[in-house]
Amino acid sequence: MKNKLTCALALLACSTFANADWVGSVNYNYFSDGIGSEDVDLGAIGITAGYRFDISDNFRLVPELRIGTGFGDDSIAPNVDIEIDDYFGAALRGEYVASEDVYLFAVISNQNIGFSVDGFTNASDSATEFGYGAGAGWQINEHNAVEISYEDIDDVDLITVGYRFSF
Repeated sequence: MKNKLTCALALLACSTFANADWVGSVNYNYFSDGIGSEDVDLGAIGITAGYRFDISDNFRLVPELRIGTGFGDDSIAPNVDIEIDDYFGAALRGEYVASEDVYLFAVISNQNIGFSVDGFTNASDSATEFGYGAGAGWQINEHNAVEISYEDIDDVDLITVGYRFSF
């Protein structure tokens, strides 16, 4: 009986994953914020993984996980630099399929962003923040798309350009 149950669960899992609407992306993230009187501009490279639920012909929900690492730094004072170490988080996207080639989306997210400050003293910290935003995607073919989006994460502007794929 255990073997039959195990086989049935394995077949169910295989068929579920075979028909899955998994999505992923590779992104460039541009973070912009004002610290005191200084503007801070930082970059990061990230990936996402999620699952697309088709709610109707033109509407989809996509919960996703995000992870990335920063590169480069910016000066916030003479001899004081700030940089993003890494980030990770979760997001929920609502996508509207406007045409065969174009889709629009709104997103809410919760992200933990780790950063370092080097200068007179060295420090590292992280902050978990709620964000919201919107974007658009161009569907190149059935499995590939390019996207651009804007998010506000606790008054930090995040502009993302990415390549999205489904598998």
